[in-house]
Amino acid sequence: MIRFRARSWSRSTKNSECLRQSRTLVWPCANVVQRLSEELALRTVDCRSSGGGRRVAHIEIRTDIAAPAEVVFDLARSIDVHLGSMGKSREQAIAGVMSGLIGLGQQVTWKATHFGVPFKMTSRVTEMTPPDRFVDEQVSGPFRRFRHEHRFERVADGTTMIDIIDFTSPMGPIGRLVDRIGLERYMAKLIRERNVFLKAEAESPQHSN
Repeated sequence: MIRFRARSWSRSTKNSECLRQSRTLVWPCANVVQRLSEELALRTVDCRSSGGGRRVAHIEIRTDIAAPAEVVFDLARSIDVHLGSMGKSREQAIAGVMSGLIGLGQQVTWKATHFGVPFKMTSRVTEMTPPDRFVDEQVSGPFRRFRHEHRFERVADGTTMIDIIDFTSPMGPIGRLVDRIGLERYMAKLIRERNVFLKAEAESPQHSN
């Protein structure tokens, strides 16, 4: 939770007073902003406006993988591969499908740490057409809405994996803060790191024909 001390402001407020009051934040927002500004050197992703003025983020990332679509499809829905790719955030599967391959209608609850704060999120696979695509969506968790579509297009030298993510950040002070510090770029960075891991797995001798 983020708490602010109520103050009455005037145009003559001095910078020193602003700095002193900023230290009343319970959560170390300044440190989070500094850390993200150092880490997130990524291209801008689309931001749209939803009804009510909330920002809807749209991320689309294409990854070329020298492996058959069937292999990439199964690795993308592997709980074990996902956990291996998210070591930095200490992600865990704590409920639902906790290992192996997740299927249509099944769900998993993830626990991870982002921005120095622990989060839980439950996702369900709502659409699946093997080995072309599947969709997972948030059932409960930190977002107002989160939808991740995974597409797998066959190409001459393997597969192009396409991640299409649409989400709306949470309401309230936390939502306004994460909007400001670049949640979209942070999410894109996580997906890219995951895709590097998945690509290496798919192209390893273990999965080669």
